[in-house]
Amino acid sequence: MTYPVTAHSPDAKQMRVAVLERDMRDVLAGQRENTIWEAGASAGVLLVVCAVFWWWLRNFLRKRMDRVLDLIRNRQDSLTPVSVLPGADEFSRLSAALQEQEALFRQIVDNINEVVWVLDGNRQVIYVSPAYERVWGRERDGTVKGNPLWNQYIPQEHLQKLKVLFETLYSDGKAVHFEYPIIRKSGERGWIEASAFPVMAPGGGIHRVVGISRDVTDRKALEEQFLNISEQERRRLGHDLHDDACQRLASLKMRCEVLVASLRNEHSSSLPLAQELKTQLTGTSALLRDIARGLSPVEMDGEGLMLALRKLADLAETIYEVPCFFECEHTVLVSNTDAANHIYRIAQEFINNAARHGHPTRIDMTLETDWESVSLTVTNDGVPFTEPENAPGMG
Repeated sequence: MTYPVTAHSPDAKQMRVAVLERDMRDVLAGQRENTIWEAGASAGVLLVVCAVFWWWLRNFLRKRMDRVLDLIRNRQDSLTPVSVLPGADEFSRLSAALQEQEALFRQIVDNINEVVWVLDGNRQVIYVSPAYERVWGRERDGTVKGNPLWNQYIPQEHLQKLKVLFETLYSDGKAVHFEYPIIRKSGERGWIEASAFPVMAPGGGIHRVVGISRDVTDRKALEEQFLNISEQERRRLGHDLHDDACQRLASLKMRCEVLVASLRNEHSSSLPLAQELKTQLTGTSALLRDIARGLSPVEMDGEGLMLALRKLADLAETIYEVPCFFECEHTVLVSNTDAANHIYRIAQEFINNAARHGHPTRIDMTLETDWESVSLTVTNDGVPFTEPENAPGMG
């Protein structure tokens, strides 16, 4: 530090300066140490405060997010309504939006007659709509969720077919449509018509499968009733042809025989025409009798199906003038009359389609059994079958 020194005598003409010097290194070193310590302490306090705040905020957000995820899981799992989180933050608004969507979803699935069900990627049931209890006749309890195909409620003969369909769905990723019977809690059998649609994951593969099932038991009963009525009408028509038309033709045939005998005695030139008329009446009577038997086939008990199919082959050969052969190496017994009638009608339809549309030179029909099931095969050497677009027929 420098200080000016002024002379007190009047004759003094020069200024003098006093210079003071001090070593400040120790002082500055101490101040620097104090400053560093204070800065470090402040930084440590701030770091601790930030860490505590971050821990609190992290736990708060995690709890809120867990609540939202729980709401979503409850919606998928079933059965409790979505509640709204307290507060006014983004999570509360998100839970309110989920509740609104849940209410809309429940209004749909709780009031439709169809059963809505969802399978996960492991083919386990994760959701079933309330209509399940009405359609299946069973309660929605823990035995439904997690069960891959409700195995205990489906007859074993149809269970394997369902498994094959689901294998196709999970492998090809295409929707499937199928029907299968169920056994209700009361023991009666019902029919279910279902459609299943895959939900693809963003990275590929099937994430879930959504299905819709409906009760078609009444429709199946009507179809069976319609088939029975149709079969009854065929039998009635066959009996009418046999008991009325065939008898009339038989009477005409007898009169024609009398006419032929009379013309033969008179040596009339009309004798050949009368003989031809007799022959035509005989053939027509036989053909109409075979048609009547086809409409009302022989009794299907025991070996009746074999006899009916053999006569069907002879009748088809007569009508269509195409060789038709029936082969049955071993005795095939069908005790169920309805099943035997259905097999006969299927064979009849096969032969009619082959003769009318295939233009074959030969039709072969084979009936086989492996003591557990009956197999009917109808083949022909006609043109291949091609399904036309917008076909007007019923086939």
